[in-house]
Amino acid sequence: MAYQDICDTLIETYNVNKFDSATKELKDALYEEAKKCCNAHRMEIYAKKGDTIPIKRNKRNKRNKRNKRNVLMKLIENHFDSSIQQPMPKFIAGPTTLTVHKSPDEKRMIYIFGEWHTGIKDCTMFHYEEDEKWNNDNPDKMTIDHFLYELMKTTSAYLDIYFEFPAFPKENYGYYKDLRYTHPNYHLDNLFEKFKKCVNKVNSSRSTGDCSLARIHYFDSRRINRGTYLFGLTDITYLIGTVQILKIQYGKNFNKRLVNEYLELLKTDDTVIEVLNALGSSSEQEFKDFWIEQLDNELNIKETKSGKYQNRATIEEITIMKSIKDFMEKEIVRKAMKYRDLYIRLVNSIFKESKKGGRVKTFYSVFEVLIEYIINTASTIADVYLLARVFKDFDMTKMKTHANRYITDQPNRAYNVIIYAGDLHSQVYRRYLKEVAGFEEIASTGINNNGQKVNCIDMRTIPQPFFSTWTQTWTDLWAKYITEQSSKPI
Repeated sequence: MAYQDICDTLIETYNVNKFDSATKELKDALYEEAKKCCNAHRMEIYAKKGDTIPIKRNKRNKRNKRNKRNVLMKLIENHFDSSIQQPMPKFIAGPTTLTVHKSPDEKRMIYIFGEWHTGIKDCTMFHYEEDEKWNNDNPDKMTIDHFLYELMKTTSAYLDIYFEFPAFPKENYGYYKDLRYTHPNYHLDNLFEKFKKCVNKVNSSRSTGDCSLARIHYFDSRRINRGTYLFGLTDITYLIGTVQILKIQYGKNFNKRLVNEYLELLKTDDTVIEVLNALGSSSEQEFKDFWIEQLDNELNIKETKSGKYQNRATIEEITIMKSIKDFMEKEIVRKAMKYRDLYIRLVNSIFKESKKGGRVKTFYSVFEVLIEYIINTASTIADVYLLARVFKDFDMTKMKTHANRYITDQPNRAYNVIIYAGDLHSQVYRRYLKEVAGFEEIASTGINNNGQKVNCIDMRTIPQPFFSTWTQTWTDLWAKYITEQSSKPI
């Protein structure tokens, strides 16, 4: 039955934009059918963590009101309410690239933004009028934080948005209130300030209000927020985090106290010494093994461990997680080997100049260069977590536990995905989707910038609103629906 096909796909993907390919008459009919679908297929909820038997609905059990598909109903209302307009700017300041990808079965669509970690807004390069009006004052020209926030509020497809935000401990239920993990007024900082309430588990803010139509994810598994600082989760990110904390305490530029702290690390910190020895090792295999080990921090292991819930041990998910780990191991080895000879020279110089009689300024300069290359290579650690999180199956039995207790419904997979990351991260994701996952790139902008670090993208080549370009797989369903309706007795 066509109605059931439509309903099943709607419940699976939570993308109401699929109605776009229908005629107005059919849309009107399907609006009523979609509402029936929401009411007839309620979300099963569970009494407590670990339960496998859904709570039965009854008059006394008020919690059962929550298992209505309120989120899906809101998406339907957003789609059919003409007063709700999704943002469709001509230019977006912040990112330098955007690509759009669809899965082989056409159920998933992934938008990947890449940026250069800056606060620059240079949309004037597109000969756009030099007008400082943005966002609400000029809907043709938006900053990325405004665009994504407005999209989250008005979307007709349930969103999974992944930001290059740091992790926080599960027991903390959110970020430290005064955390500023990047430069003030950088685009990523503006995104963090606007969306962190949707990541935090405190006060149920991530599943209510403006955040209710999306799951917002952090993915920077290199570091975790504890108090006012960020700490690394593997040996290599421990070194990076320690250096960053020292710079916060003693200043970013060359000074005697900072240099003395660097020298002290080489004398007393066993982890730092082990890292430097591995980077400068004469054994190629030891060097490769060291970098592969850095991928296995606690967050990455948790996300790539298929079957961690009773109903998740599927062959499909196990295969996907293995493909991610294999791909990323090759990626980090490729990046590390590119600079192996340089790593050896830098480490040897650091040990030499750190000894008594060494040149202090040379030691400092070489140490700073080493950290830059380490940061570049270690970026792959976060990529493991991102890909695993995008392709995981979400455990719906946990919806009513802890911070999730206000959620009424959501899809069990990320079908409508937006990724916002540094462009080097984004290039890795695009390669994985093409080379391993079999996704097709269907649109792009900013890719051919001729090496320029542009901080604005021209959206006129991207179909909008977002997630509205899937029509192919629904053609047959519309035809079946029309046939069924015409065959009914008058």
